[in-house]
Amino acid sequence: MSEQKKLRLGFEGTERPADIEIKEGNPEPWDLSTELDVVGKEHPRIDALAKVTGRAKYAYDIRFPDLIYARMLRSPHASAKVVSVDLTRAKAMPGVLIAESKEGARIRYAGQEVAAVAAESEEILDDALRAIEVEYEVYQPVTTVEDALKEGAPVVAGEANLRTGRGSTRGDAGKVAELHAQADAVVEAEYRTQVQTHSCLETHGCVCRWEGEKLTVWATTQGTFSVRSSMARALRIPESNVTVITEHMGGGFGSKFGASGWDVFCARAARETGRPCRYLLDRREEHLIAGNRPDSIQKCKFSARKDGTLMGAEVHARGT
Repeated sequence: MSEQKKLRLGFEGTERPADIEIKEGNPEPWDLSTELDVVGKEHPRIDALAKVTGRAKYAYDIRFPDLIYARMLRSPHASAKVVSVDLTRAKAMPGVLIAESKEGARIRYAGQEVAAVAAESEEILDDALRAIEVEYEVYQPVTTVEDALKEGAPVVAGEANLRTGRGSTRGDAGKVAELHAQADAVVEAEYRTQVQTHSCLETHGCVCRWEGEKLTVWATTQGTFSVRSSMARALRIPESNVTVITEHMGGGFGSKFGASGWDVFCARAARETGRPCRYLLDRREEHLIAGNRPDSIQKCKFSARKDGTLMGAEVHARGT
């Protein structure tokens, strides 16, 4: 069973009529004649007053009288080994509370952490990070898909540079080849997209405070539960001991989910010193290590008949 209905489509002043068939069980579609309570009406934004008056609290706004600050020293090299890290001068500075290193670590990307510091002020933190001396054994990096796939290319991680990601192989390659052969036209092309960083106005990070065995994390995140579970795993404490608060967040765009290494260090520094700790990435770190939309190379092959019927489609996608 079906019902014929006349609709007014488009926008006021540019509308056009259309006759459609509504199959039994399908909802009636909206058109310009539909009276709706929410869609198409003006409504006050519920958080507008809090944001324009400054009452809205972000992770950046969380401050405590005894707050300390944390940051990491990061490798300028994309491929290297950390031969030695000298923390002597940093540890000797008044106001430096924690200084630890990743001596012997294998560096696989520019921005990977090699040392971490917590201090009583951001100024002391800056001085301490500059005082750390690192010796690297620098290797030849691989920075493009083409270079990574060359024979004899340095392996970035694991045993090979080419591996299956979250995607998968789907479809019947043999059937597609048959359809290509039957088509009147075959088009092949290669398309590329660049790396895009999320560029959140509020950078990644958090403020952590312990009360006994209970940890509260004021995080800039889209996933309070995923931050809770990943933080609990990293610290080896029950999830019930972790509370994550995100009242407002300054942008996410596909990032800001689970706890990252800087968040975990922030929580450890707070626990070791007995003082709340803040680690919010600076803008350089945000672009360098807070994640991104990877680049891609997509090789496409499409075939069609003269009447426009699509026959076969192949897409081979690779990315970093």
